Formats: sequence, structure tokens, C-alpha cells
Amino acid sequence: MKAKRIVVHEEERIIYMIKPRFLLQDLLRAFKKLGLNPRLTGEKTSWLLEGSSGDRRAWVKLISREEVVKGLDTLGPIPVSVLSIHVEGPEDFITAFKHRIEVELLRCLG
Repeated sequence: MKAKRIVVHEEERIIYMIKPRFLLQDLLRAFKKLGLNPRLTGEKTSWLLEGSSGDRRAWVKLISREEVVKGLDTLGPIPVSVLSIHVEGPEDFITAFKHRIEVELLRCLG
């Protein structure tokens, strides 16, 4: 039987106007649905979410702050979060992880 090739995927995105506690709930749900046994550390403005299962691993770092954003300044300070994602595993897992993150993050916008 041929071993699956391990792939690495990294991305970073900025998310506006969503409180970090909601983002963390969505990320935890994504990890659980993918069977990654999530472990969350951090507090106040910076968190690290890690999970693994077999040859599948993921790390998501969330850094959040409140700031006045040009063009949205009438709203005053809003949450601005930077999400850094690092995933390792077979290509089908990478695809499933990216899809699951998209689905879970859409929930917080709907």
C-alpha cells in the first residue's frame, strides 16, 4: 500500500468586526469536526489552537485588537483579528480542513 504524501498549507487572513470569542468557537468546532483533538492556549488578545490526529496536524494563531479602521471610522473601534493557519497532512485532509474553516467562519458572518 502506498503511503500518502504529507502536504503543508499556510495562509493568513484578516477578519474585521467579529469578536475573537466567536472566531475561537468556530475554530474549535472546525477542529472537533475534523477529529483533531483541539488544545487552546492564550488569553485577552492572542490565542494558539493546536490539534492533531495521526499524520494530520493544525496550528491556528489568532491575534485580535480593537482599532478604528479607515472607511469604517463611523463605527468607532472594531475588532480586527489576524488568523495565521498552518496545516500538515495528506492532500485530502488539507482540502477538508480549508473547506471546514470556510464553512465555520461563514457561520459567524450569517
